[in-house]
Amino acid sequence: MDFDNFIEYELSSGTFKKVNNELSLTENKTGKLMSLFISNDEILVVKNVKKLKPKDKLVVGMKYYNNGNKKFQGRWENYKKEHSWQYWDENGNEKYYINFKNGIPIDTVLPRKNKNS
Repeated sequence: MDFDNFIEYELSSGTFKKVNNELSLTENKTGKLMSLFISNDEILVVKNVKKLKPKDKLVVGMKYYNNGNKKFQGRWENYKKEHSWQYWDENGNEKYYINFKNGIPIDTVLPRKNKNS
């Protein structure tokens, strides 16, 4: 989800809305409000969500541009980026990979150029 351009998304159990840096869900049946704080592009912090503790974190391992093309994809372990994270531009072209170990970037790998370009 692109939280910068995320306004409202209808679900069968309720409606998500983004206001400033907060993502909230109002359940249709009960009217109960659940909310998450958008810490940054990749981390959501629980404020009030059933079955989750306040201050628990949810992480985003994949994000898309508004046009549907993938923006980045990677893996988390213990709330730290791990292994290879791949990034694309808005047109779907590979930009680069960043290899992480324990949340620290180790190196950046640029995509290989096509011999015909």
